[in-house]
Amino acid sequence: MFLLLIHIISLYWSINVPLDHDIHISVCDIYQNKNDDGLELTFKIFYDDLLKAVGLEMGEELPEKYGSADTLINQYIEDHFKLKINGELVSLKYIESVSSPPAVWTTMSINYSEPIRSIYVKNDILTELFDDQRNLVNYQIEKEKSSISFDTKSIDKNIILDPK
Repeated sequence: MFLLLIHIISLYWSINVPLDHDIHISVCDIYQNKNDDGLELTFKIFYDDLLKAVGLEMGEELPEKYGSADTLINQYIEDHFKLKINGELVSLKYIESVSSPPAVWTTMSINYSEPIRSIYVKNDILTELFDDQRNLVNYQIEKEKSSISFDTKSIDKNIILDPK
C-alpha cells in the first residue's frame, strides 16, 4: 500500500511539482508539549533531497533492510540530528511522517520532565549533499522563543536558556 502511495506521489510531482529547486533547506521546530513532560520536534525536509541522501530515486523500492519508509526516515534523522539536554544525550522517539509535496513532515518526541537549562544541537541534515544546505531550528522552550541556523561549516550549537 505504501509503495502505491509513493508511486502516486511521484506521478503527481512529475506532473505538478518541479523536483529541481534552487534552495536547500530543512526546518525543525522544537517546542514543549502541552503537559510539560517533554519536547515535540517537527522536521520539514524536501522529499527529493531526502531520497537522494538515502541513495534512492523517485519511485524506487526501499531496500529490504528497511521495513518501511518510516524506518528509513527515522534512521536518517537519528543519524543526522542529535540533542543533548542539560549535557545528556537524549533519544528521539519517532511518531510519524506525512508527505506533503514537495516535503516530508516528520514528528518526533523526547520524554524529559526536568527543567531545561541548556540544549546542544547537532544538525547536519543533507550537508553531505549540498554545499549551500541550511538547516533552521526554531525553538520555544520555557518562555524562550528563537531560531538558530546551521550550514556545512557550522553543524552544532549550544543554547543556554534563561533560568527565570
